[in-house]
Amino acid sequence: MTLELTESGTHEVLWADRLATAPAETDDLRERIVAHLVAALETHIPFHEATIALSRGPKFF
Repeated sequence: MTLELTESGTHEVLWADRLATAPAETDDLRERIVAHLVAALETHIPFHEATIALSRGPKFF
C-alpha cells in the first residue's frame, strides 16, 4: 500500500510511504498506517509552520 500526504492547495506531496504486509497480517495494517501518518505529521507540521512564519517576516514571531 502506498500512502501520501498532499497539500490540498498546491497538490504538493509532503510525505509518502509504502507499507507491505502479508495477507495474514492485514488486520494490523490500519494501526501501522496510523502510526506512520502520526509520526510524519509530528515532523512535517512544525516544519511547515516554521517555513510559513519565516516567509512572513520577523513581525510574526
